[in-house]
Amino acid sequence: MKNLLLSAAVAVLALVLASCQGNGTPPVTTQGTGLDGQLIQGTGQKVTTAVGDGLGGIQVQLISQSNGQVAGSTTTTADGRFSFRQLPNGQFLLKLRFNSSADLDGDGVLDFIENFIPVTLSQDVVDQLTAALNFDDTDSDSTNDALKIDVRIRAGKNGAEQHFVRIHRHRSGDTQVDSNGDGTIDDDFSDDNGDGLPDDDNSQGSVHSGVWRGTVSDLSATSLTVGGRTFAINDATTFSVRGNHDATAADFANGDTVQVKGLTNSDGTFTALEVRLKFDASAHPGGNGGGTDDNEFEVAGTISALSDTSVTVNGHVFTINDSTSFFNEDRSAAQLSDFAVGDFVEVKGSVSGDTLTALRIKAESDQPGNDDNGGIDEREFSGTISGITATTVTIGGHTFTLNADTQFTGGATGTIADFAAGANVEVTLGFSGGQWVVSRLSIEGSGDDNGGGGGA
Repeated sequence: MKNLLLSAAVAVLALVLASCQGNGTPPVTTQGTGLDGQLIQGTGQKVTTAVGDGLGGIQVQLISQSNGQVAGSTTTTADGRFSFRQLPNGQFLLKLRFNSSADLDGDGVLDFIENFIPVTLSQDVVDQLTAALNFDDTDSDSTNDALKIDVRIRAGKNGAEQHFVRIHRHRSGDTQVDSNGDGTIDDDFSDDNGDGLPDDDNSQGSVHSGVWRGTVSDLSATSLTVGGRTFAINDATTFSVRGNHDATAADFANGDTVQVKGLTNSDGTFTALEVRLKFDASAHPGGNGGGTDDNEFEVAGTISALSDTSVTVNGHVFTINDSTSFFNEDRSAAQLSDFAVGDFVEVKGSVSGDTLTALRIKAESDQPGNDDNGGIDEREFSGTISGITATTVTIGGHTFTLNADTQFTGGATGTIADFAAGANVEVTLGFSGGQWVVSRLSIEGSGDDNGGGGGA
């Protein structure tokens, strides 16, 4: 009897459910917020060795901009597809990592690409993203020098579409942005490693990022401190050591000179997105201790000697070869004949033993003095203090004047007492009375300089 009653109850329930569905009110199901994406090959040179139009085998990670945590991680399928589900609404960075098929920066090595695409997810729908990647020749010299990413994001299957294009120019060190996909570049920002995040400010879109360079003073499995600033280490953090882009925190130690690409979280804390071991600046004093890769060296100063095969800046002799690129101050293409002894330039070079080879020579302002707006011309560079008095500071073998207008930032007291020989600093110079005067001296990596840290 009990079995008969149970069978009858089940039958009645089935009829009730069928009746409800028949009245056009099926049960409501939601997938929540998610992201379905596909990475495809755009026109031009293929960016990887993947077969077909889809870019398979690329590492993809979704990082929350609010707390720096990884919301999802996967590898694209053979046709370039990936999918993330059960995500909170909010702003994210979509990180792409892959070995490319081109030498964009002209250093003779195929580039390793790590790039970030800002993504905003909302409305509890699954957004559809398509990103077409290809290499581009932005200076028309018949050699590709940039990664172009054409992104289309639709809110759900039938929602509004957002379209934008970013061109990351590895050789000239900036990112050009077409924010509305109309084919016109609306803005550009300094992006020396071409990862899609600004190096020197936090004004582009909603991404609060920055680059810090300095010495590791405290390192653990979950955090590292550089220049007095502590960064969380988590699954979003990658480590690079001399071309090894799969290094770990165990490959670093206190006292190492590093460059940290950091994300400023909504609560004011910081997450390390990338940590690179930089070239030891003590071997070449006067440079900034690094470049866009682990075997690079940068210096800014006046050309003291120049020939068809070499350039000397701040006492450092760089070899010039067919791979050397030349740029005007506005980043347009230049040539060796455009430069002369006495010009102020920035040089990025590769390091092999004791040999420096110029990868990029970029002009700065033509002459010290007043700029186009009538203001005082300024220079900025980084280096290590070798000597300091109440009226002078010596960096990279050059002595500069300190006066009553010099600002001292990034230290505990905000005075000259925060600075001593051996300190890594960032310097802003003004040309006044026929000499370079230090207008600001900052502890490197403190975030108090224009090229520093977090916050919008």
